[in-house]
Amino acid sequence: MSDYESVDYFTDMSLVPDPYPYFDHLRAKCPVQQATPYGVVAVTGHQEALAAYKDPAMSSCVAVAGPFPPLPFTPEGDDISAQIEEHRATIPMAEHVVTMDAEAHQKTRGLLSKLITPKRLSENEDFMWRLVDQRLDKIIGRGACEFTEDFAKPLAMLVIADLLGVPTEDHQEFKTIFGNEPLGEIEGTQGETVAHNPLLFLDEKFTAYISDRRREPRSDVLTELAAATYSDGSVPDVDEVVKLATFLFAAGTDTTTKLVSTAMRVLGERPDIQQALRELVCPLPNPIHVDRPSMSVDLGYLTGEDILRTIEALVGGTEQSPAALILWAASQLPSVNARCRLTGDPRSSRAVNGWIHAAAM
Repeated sequence: MSDYESVDYFTDMSLVPDPYPYFDHLRAKCPVQQATPYGVVAVTGHQEALAAYKDPAMSSCVAVAGPFPPLPFTPEGDDISAQIEEHRATIPMAEHVVTMDAEAHQKTRGLLSKLITPKRLSENEDFMWRLVDQRLDKIIGRGACEFTEDFAKPLAMLVIADLLGVPTEDHQEFKTIFGNEPLGEIEGTQGETVAHNPLLFLDEKFTAYISDRRREPRSDVLTELAAATYSDGSVPDVDEVVKLATFLFAAGTDTTTKLVSTAMRVLGERPDIQQALRELVCPLPNPIHVDRPSMSVDLGYLTGEDILRTIEALVGGTEQSPAALILWAASQLPSVNARCRLTGDPRSSRAVNGWIHAAAM
């Protein structure tokens, strides 16, 4: 791909193995500019992205859908905040925390503080060590594997299931449902296809879990989740707790699968990193070979969901109208090619500090 002026970022598969030349092309022109056939605004400057992320005039209501489908209303005037709220329920995935804004997001995310505690993370870490050993035992004798499907995906899925307190006896059912199925077209237990809501199975399972624990509390993680309250002490509806748990499961599984798979790809392509790990951590098979998957390495770039401008204002010094859709591909290094350097620079873990939807700092 060389015609970056007309490239469709959302559908052009030639960008998948290495999107960075395209990002560099955008950044060389302007840190904030119109891009893609859908009129999306691409923000490629690091400081510009940070400023926009923290701007309360930005809405995450289209974080999942992006420009597909279009807004369920025709933007009117210089401020579309009221229109967003009026039509929010009709926007895809509007019930989940990733698409919420301001107080609603803060209130819902606060429930996680009752679940993701140092004690719970320590217990989850113990589970991870055991699970990694189990997964490796299944594949190490073969000498090769399809890493994403054989290791990363089942590992991520079961780690998140354990974090959320899914009973061990139900793990096999989750593996059967999600093990080899893409989110978005999941075969249900009776063979039906759940295409309109990929989280339907999770909604049903967690509704049963939370309702049961509220009736009969136990000494387990699900009871802690069921008993979680908002910061003002009020008790959320079962449905609100369920939506948070199901999205955390789906998003955590997807993100972790890609992270672990990308890390393995980097190891396969960087023998110097393999050697550093052998010296610092533990012996590794020598050498590690990785056939190139169709996956891009996002290290070194600040990327995130699409968000929507709610009022007419400036983004990185450029005027943007209400309903402008923002696409992030921001380098941490403002004036040089910022492809993955793998330097261990701790700044990468703080790239989105202050953004309300940041998963980790």
